[in-house]
Amino acid sequence: MGEAELSAYAVERFGQVAALVHNAVIETVHEAQDAALRVHAEHGLPERDPYGTALRGHLNRRLLRKLRDAPGIAARKPAGHRARYEFPVIEETGVVLYWWRVPGEGRVPLPEVRLPRVSHLQQHLMTLTPTTVESQMTLDHALMSDEEIDQLFTDEEQFRAQMARADGRTVTLWVSASPDGLFDFGWGDAELVNAKTGQLAWPRWESLADAAIVTPALHPVGHSGAKADRFDSDVEGDTGFDLSVRTPTEAVVPEQQHTDERISGSEER
Repeated sequence: MGEAELSAYAVERFGQVAALVHNAVIETVHEAQDAALRVHAEHGLPERDPYGTALRGHLNRRLLRKLRDAPGIAARKPAGHRARYEFPVIEETGVVLYWWRVPGEGRVPLPEVRLPRVSHLQQHLMTLTPTTVESQMTLDHALMSDEEIDQLFTDEEQFRAQMARADGRTVTLWVSASPDGLFDFGWGDAELVNAKTGQLAWPRWESLADAAIVTPALHPVGHSGAKADRFDSDVEGDTGFDLSVRTPTEAVVPEQQHTDERISGSEER
């Protein structure tokens, strides 16, 4: 394991709760992988759907459980977009945490991986300027009181305000794993370049596979405001993916809707 220290990237993105988020992400990935492997073994089938669905469920729910009640962290759903899980929002920096399971089972370097398909939610989160969606009444709202509806729309406005304050900043928590093993995981700025091809740019990203748990008392390392170097570059001054991100105009695939909220459902392969 590496030394117990925070990167400049973690401090910039998560502020005063950087150590808490760092530890929670590392613990959640290992716990979720173990839980998903148990589900896979219990099913005893060659198909890997149960594993993928379980991994996604445990990643989202376990991280929320670790962070939900922490001061300075809120749990919200993006306004106008259907999402099964709430996302942690770092209130100090306005950063939203979003899980993504990397396809390819560790065979493709992260900067070369593409989204197999782009959902409206991913298009919203993985661009620097999130799409604007007006609040609309749905059938679910018919079962809610006026007070509950008012609170729901208030929460959506707060989410939009937090996203705007950070220029739509999303930190993607990426995990490369399968029933064959946990290959790598970390976080970074995944920017959607082309919605039709699923092309992503990673101006900054870090692997946490060898990172150690830190203590809040430790002073952050490299908190000078300088950009953290990418792990795939050892060239001084290399700017990496020098791309200007735009809101993609290509058609995107809507998120599949599911009524089964159990972790053992079939939401993701």
